[in-house]
Amino acid sequence: MESGAVAMNNNSTTISNHNEARATSTITIKGILSLLKENIDGNLDGGSKRVISLGMGDPTLTTLFHTPKVVEDAVADTLHSHKFHGYAPTAGLPQARKAIAEYLSRDLPYQLSSDDVFITSGCTQAIDVSVAMLARPGANILIPRPGFPIYELSAAFRGVEVRHYDLLPEKGWEVDLDGVEARADQNTVALVIINPGNPCGNVYSYHHLEKIAETAKRVGTIVISDEVYGHLAFGGKPFVPMGVFGSIIPVLTLGSLSKRWIVPGWRLGWFVTNDPSGTFREPKVVERIKKYFDLLGGPTTFIQAAVPQIIANTEEIFFNKTIDNLRHTADICCTEIKDIPGIFCPYKPEGSMAMMVKLNLSLLEDISDDIDFCFKLAKEESVIILPGTAVGLKDWLRITFAADPSALREVVQDISFKEAERQGIRLPLEHHHPHLDNNNEPHLPPGFRFHPTDEELITYYLLKKVLDSSFTGRAIVEVDLNKCEPWELPEKAKMGEKEWYFYSLRDRKYPTGLRTNRATEAGYWKATGKDREIYSSKTCSLVGMKKTLVFYRGRAPKGEKSNWVMHEYRLEGKFAYHYLSRSSKDEWVISRVFQKNNTGGGSTVSAAATGGAKKTRMSTSNTSSNMSLCPEPGSPSSIYLPPLLESSPYAVSSSAAAATFNDRESCSFDSAAAAANQREHVSCFSTMSADAAAFNNLVPPPEPPLDPFSRFHRSNVGVSAFPCLRSLHDNLNLPFFFPPVVHGGADVSNFTAVANWPAPEDPRVADGGSGMPIVPSELDCMWGY
Repeated sequence: MESGAVAMNNNSTTISNHNEARATSTITIKGILSLLKENIDGNLDGGSKRVISLGMGDPTLTTLFHTPKVVEDAVADTLHSHKFHGYAPTAGLPQARKAIAEYLSRDLPYQLSSDDVFITSGCTQAIDVSVAMLARPGANILIPRPGFPIYELSAAFRGVEVRHYDLLPEKGWEVDLDGVEARADQNTVALVIINPGNPCGNVYSYHHLEKIAETAKRVGTIVISDEVYGHLAFGGKPFVPMGVFGSIIPVLTLGSLSKRWIVPGWRLGWFVTNDPSGTFREPKVVERIKKYFDLLGGPTTFIQAAVPQIIANTEEIFFNKTIDNLRHTADICCTEIKDIPGIFCPYKPEGSMAMMVKLNLSLLEDISDDIDFCFKLAKEESVIILPGTAVGLKDWLRITFAADPSALREVVQDISFKEAERQGIRLPLEHHHPHLDNNNEPHLPPGFRFHPTDEELITYYLLKKVLDSSFTGRAIVEVDLNKCEPWELPEKAKMGEKEWYFYSLRDRKYPTGLRTNRATEAGYWKATGKDREIYSSKTCSLVGMKKTLVFYRGRAPKGEKSNWVMHEYRLEGKFAYHYLSRSSKDEWVISRVFQKNNTGGGSTVSAAATGGAKKTRMSTSNTSSNMSLCPEPGSPSSIYLPPLLESSPYAVSSSAAAATFNDRESCSFDSAAAAANQREHVSCFSTMSADAAAFNNLVPPPEPPLDPFSRFHRSNVGVSAFPCLRSLHDNLNLPFFFPPVVHGGADVSNFTAVANWPAPEDPRVADGGSGMPIVPSELDCMWGY
């Protein structure tokens, strides 16, 4: 079911150019992914590059998921029985329909019969059947944004107007019910929902589904519930089928074996009527659906015959393992992505196999939109991700996390620092592979030193700590500077020979004052000179301040000056607001501590000064600090680290690497655009900014326990309540095929054999209409996957 179409708007025909993805035609998801793959193929160096694709929701592409042997054996048994080589009934084999009805009835407060089930060629055919049967002149259908675009293509082919309603990321991608009511009218034939969600990874709660049913009843339309990812829920909410509310509103349930049994290529889906109240009975909808299926060809007969054995013999342990693997890979994806500036995830997925993440283009240099991002990522890093435009959200990305953990981590690394490396940008240590010594302590490979610039300390290390107090740097440790003497600090540091870096909370001298307590047992730190301002090298805006302090032994004001020096870094200017919601005691700073000697360089700490303590340190190097990325051609370790360029920490630095940060923003689709003029650019895929985890901790509130049976409604629903059933009544009479109708009543004679339909603009675009012109379609995408 992993395909679909999306309308674009450009006429380029060069495959290697990403503008083809905006061609004036409908292009399938597979079409976009093919263009991305071809973009890679044209740039491979002798085929040595590994291509990683997280664009297709096909779990068979990874070694993490396997089809159960009992499933394969079931198909082999029916094939070798020589009983199922002929045609099956158009609605499906009776034994397969019965098995599916019993399987779905496990989660319902009523029993489905085999007459309620129609077997289709994958869930995609079920989608097209449901739209075709509801189509009539002037009809419209409500589909989610973001969503699965095959609904839009099928509606366009059938002449049905598409009206999008929004899913709300700040509410766990719930349906905007007010938007549904605003867009529905007497010509609305169906409300489409996808649960568990594709592409968002959301799972609807029982109570939200109940509200959806009640909303659909108020506007007088039925619900099409796409449950192809049914039961693939691994968060706090269990999967609840929409059919539970079939007595409130008639429901057409669409599903398949594809995802739960890891067999997407078998193309076995189903179309099910959930109608315990008998709303479909009066217009004889089920009987007419059977007639419609006489026109269609279903899945392979011997696969249908294997369905009863597949459902009966698959053990729960297989399903549980699949859920555990999806939970694990989703966690990896979210955890790794939160450290990438310019990309954030508003909602941690709780189901399905995909998630949506937002691009902040103001932080991505030379990136025009999500399509541009994906094509550059494919060309330069051989990584394929689906642009959000393909599923209805511009400047978002859909990432499939049903992949090997190693591949997920590699993709995140490619996004976060390989592109920055290509542009010659220095990167923070956290994104490099650590090298371990015999004690499993991380350190840099020989020849490399941790020498961040002042700007890097502010915009990456300090800002991330302020945003997330649990953040820990591999080179920076937390200490209480008031409880440590300066000669004790080198032993507490994670690394360093001549300078040592620490996180600390500023200790106020008085509870209600702003003066900092800088005393230790043996002495005190005293400020010297003026605080130095630190500016962004890109925008020249103020981002932080650096205070220089010297340690004095004894009590003030008669202390004896020592050669211990500290540079204290704090946020300032555009970043200072991050302290506003914190108490005065909760102010993180970074301190760089070193010993100053008469030659102007740093010196190691003597054994006497440290009380005889010894510390293993990296060997010093007198070579230039302008190191090559690969000091030795055969060095396996050097490929993971970029050049580290920095002057002496005691000299004034006149330049710094570029790094910026965008304000925390709401998850509104328009919020980024509204603030675009106030934000800066950093290089594409750079990790030196700190848009860290601004929205990755949004977790839906806990739901009350699921009790569908006690809350199940058994009220009778009359046919008159659903004008949309007129479509089923009219369309399912012979002849079955009817010409597609274009909004505005275009004459049928305008249509050609290749469906070159007129393309008027949707007049309801201002009121939530799709605004998508009806355009030439890739008809093969309707059944070819």
